[in-house]
Amino acid sequence: MVGVMKTLTKSCPSPSTFAFCHYPSLPGVEKGAVTLTSGASGTSGTTCVEVPFADDSKEQICTADRPWDAVTTKRCDAAQPAYGDTSQSDSREVNVDELQVGVLEIQEPQEATNIAAPSLARGGAIESQPGAFTACPGTREVRQDAIEFSLLGRDVSVDTTATAVAAGSVNQEQPRLSEAVPVDDIEAGNLPGAIPVDHAAMEAKKSERDAQLKRLGMFGLLVILLVVIFTAVISSTVSEKNASAKSPIHVMATKVPTAPPIAASLSPTPAPSSLISSDMLLNTTIDAIQHPLSPQDKAHKWLLKHPHADNMSEWRKVQLFALATFFYSFHGEDWVDVVKSDFLVHNKSECDWYSGVYGNLLYNMWEQKFVFVEKETSETTCNNMSNFTKLRLLFPEIASKMESSMPPEIALLPEMEDIYLRMIGFNAPLEAAIIPEMKQLTNLRRMKLSNNKITGTIPDSLFDILPSSTLEELSLIEPDLSGTIPSRIQEFPNLQTLEMSGNFTGTIPSEIGLLSLLTSLSFSGNELLQDTIPSEVFNLATLERFSLVNTNISGTLATSVGQWKRLTDLQIDAQLSGTIPSSISELENLQICSLKGNNLVGTLPLISQMAPLERMFVSETQVTGPIPASWLPPSLKFLELNDNQLSGIVPESIWSHTNLETLKNLANNAGLSGQIFVHPNASFSELSFLAVSNNGFYGTIPFGPMKNSSGRLRSMLLDGNSFSGTLSSDIGSFTRMTDMRLSRNLELTGTIPTEISLCASLNSLQMDNTGISGSIPSELGLLTRLQYHSLHGTNLSGSVPMDVCMLKEEGRLVEIHVNCTAITCACNCTCS
Repeated sequence: MVGVMKTLTKSCPSPSTFAFCHYPSLPGVEKGAVTLTSGASGTSGTTCVEVPFADDSKEQICTADRPWDAVTTKRCDAAQPAYGDTSQSDSREVNVDELQVGVLEIQEPQEATNIAAPSLARGGAIESQPGAFTACPGTREVRQDAIEFSLLGRDVSVDTTATAVAAGSVNQEQPRLSEAVPVDDIEAGNLPGAIPVDHAAMEAKKSERDAQLKRLGMFGLLVILLVVIFTAVISSTVSEKNASAKSPIHVMATKVPTAPPIAASLSPTPAPSSLISSDMLLNTTIDAIQHPLSPQDKAHKWLLKHPHADNMSEWRKVQLFALATFFYSFHGEDWVDVVKSDFLVHNKSECDWYSGVYGNLLYNMWEQKFVFVEKETSETTCNNMSNFTKLRLLFPEIASKMESSMPPEIALLPEMEDIYLRMIGFNAPLEAAIIPEMKQLTNLRRMKLSNNKITGTIPDSLFDILPSSTLEELSLIEPDLSGTIPSRIQEFPNLQTLEMSGNFTGTIPSEIGLLSLLTSLSFSGNELLQDTIPSEVFNLATLERFSLVNTNISGTLATSVGQWKRLTDLQIDAQLSGTIPSSISELENLQICSLKGNNLVGTLPLISQMAPLERMFVSETQVTGPIPASWLPPSLKFLELNDNQLSGIVPESIWSHTNLETLKNLANNAGLSGQIFVHPNASFSELSFLAVSNNGFYGTIPFGPMKNSSGRLRSMLLDGNSFSGTLSSDIGSFTRMTDMRLSRNLELTGTIPTEISLCASLNSLQMDNTGISGSIPSELGLLTRLQYHSLHGTNLSGSVPMDVCMLKEEGRLVEIHVNCTAITCACNCTCS
C-alpha cells in the first residue's frame, strides 16, 4: 500500500466567509495539511483556525493580513482571533471561491517498494477516523469519502500547494519492503501448532462477566441515589433553621471595625459576587440580590460601580452596601435633591453624607426649594473607627408616599447607636419599622420615629427586639399610632427618655414609676388619654421634663410635684382642676412652666425666686385675682396670662422688666386696667410681641417710650381698650411691625400721621371704631405689603386715594373697609 496526495475541492458561494475544515487523524502521519485558494483578489483580512494534531498539540493557522491573491500560512500571535468561524470571531469577511483540502490517500502498490513522498505540511487532525471534512459559511460540515491507511510512508510529505501526487510516483530503485518467503511442508512440522479454541466456553465466560458488571452498576446507581436524597434532606433542614434563627449575626465586642459574621450554615450559600464574601451577608440578602430591581440588587450594583471597591476592607463594603440598601428601600430616588445628591455618593466618605447630625432642611421661599442649613456641632455620624453609628434622616415633609419598611440589612451596621427618622414615610404598621433583625443592634441607645405615617398599635415584639440593656431613648411620635401604652415599658430599665404621641387611649401605666433613670417623659398629643397622673410618677427623682400637652388627663396637680428637684420643663395642657400648688415654686431648676388650657382656679403662684425661669404660661384658665407686685423673676422672657379672670391694676414691675420678649399677659382679662409704660426705666428693648387687647387700659399710647423696641416689635395689639389722645408721629419708628391694631378705642382722636408710611412691613392696619378724623393720606399707597386696612366707624371723609386703589387693583391689598357714606371709593371697597 502506498500513500498519495489527493486534492478534495469544495466549492463555496462567493463572496463567502472562510469557515474551517476538519482533518483525518492518520496513524503514522504526524501532521495534516490545508491549502486555501481564491480566485478573488483585493480582499484583505486575517483569518485563523485552530488545528489540533494527533500528538494532542494544537496550532493556529492563519492567512496573511493581505489580499488573497497568494496564499501563505503562518503562526498566529496571541492577539489574533482564535478557533472557529471568522464571522463569529473577528467579523471579517473574505471572498473565497473554493476550499481545497490536501488529503493523503493510501492505495495498493503494484510492487512492494519504498515510498518517497514529501512530508505533509504541519496541519492537524481532529477526529481519529479517516476522511476530510469541509464546510462553507452557513452550511453543515460534509465529510468526504473515507480512505484506507497503513503505517507505510511515515516520512511522506506534500508540497504546500497541495497539488495531487500521482499514484505511480514511487521510487522503483530503492526497494525496502520485505518479501514473502514460502514455507516448506517439512519445516512446517517443527512450527508451533494452533490450539483449538472453545468458542462456547468463551461466550459463557463473557456473558457471566457482563452480568457481574450490570449488577455492580445497579448497586452503584442505588448508592448515588441515596446520597442525593440524604443531602437534600440535610440542606432543607439547615435552611429552615437558618430562616427561623433569631440571631443570624453574631457581633463580637471589639474596637476594630469588622462586619458582623453570620451564623454558620451546613451548606453555605454562594456569594452574589466576589465583591462581598457570602458569610458577611444575611441569607435573605443573598436571595434578594438575585431579584432585579430589589433594593438589595440596586445597592449591590451601586457598590459594584464604586471606584475604590476593589481596595476596600470587607467591613466597609458591607457598611456601604447596608446604607445603599436603606436608601433604595425608602425610595431615595424620590428624595429632595439636596439630600439624594449628598447621601449616596462615591466621592466622599459615608461619614460625611447628609445627616440631621450636621444641620436641618429648610424651605427657601425665594428659590422655591429646600436648602441644607449647617449647624455647629461636634457630633459625627461615625465613631473614631469609621463605623456608622448615627442614622438621622429628618425631612420637612413626607419623603415617600409609597409603603416602605426597614431593610433587614440594618443588622449589618452592628455599631449603630442612634436611629432617628422623621417624615421618611413608612406608610405601614410599626412592625415594618422595628423589625426582628434589629435585635442584632446590641449597641442601640436611641430609637426615635416621628411623623412617618406609621399605623397600628405597639406590638409585644418591640420589647423582644430592642435591646433592654442599652436602650436609653424610645420616642414614637406618630399621629396614627393607637391602642394603649403597654405596661411592658418597664422592661427597659435604662430608659432615660420616653415619648409616645398619637391616638393612644386608656391611662398612663403606673409601671412607669419603676423607670428610675427616666429624665424625660411625654405623652403629649394623645387627646384620648385620660384619668389622672399616677402617684408613682412623682417618685421619679431624676425627671427633668414632663409633658402632657393636648391630652384629656384630669385630676389635680399633686403637691408632690415639688419632689422633681431636677425638673426644667413642665408642660400640662389638659383638664386639670384645682389650684396651682405652692410647691411649684420649689422647682429651683424650672425654666419652662406651661399650665395653659386647664380648669385651674385660685391665684397665681409666687415665681419671683425661680431664678432660671424663662417662660411662664398660665393662660386660658379660671385663675383670678391681681398680678402680684414684684412677681417676675429677672430671667423671664415669655409671659402669657391671657384669657383668664385676672383683675386690678398691672404693677409697674411688669412694665419695667427689660428681658421680656413676649408680653401677652394682659389680653382678654376684662378686669385689668391702668396705664402702660409709666415707669421711667421702661425700655422693652427685647420686646417683639405686645398684646393687651380687651382690657380697661387708658391714657395715651406711649409710642415714644416704645421706640427702644421699634427694631424688634412685630405686633402691637392695643384694640378694645380706652386709650385716648392723638397718634404721635413716632408711629413711623416701627419699621418692622407687621400687625397694628388700634380699633375700638373710641377716645383716640386726631388724624392719621403721614409717617405711618414708614412702617413698610405692615400687613394689617386696623383703625376702625375710633375718633380719628380728616382724610386718608395718599402715603398709605407706599405700604406695598399691606393686605388688610379697616377705617370704618371713624370720622374720616373724602375719597380713597388713587395710590391706595392701585394696591387694590394690583392684588396686593385684599380688603379696604371704609364708611362709604362719608368716603368715596373707586376701587371696590368693603362698605359699612
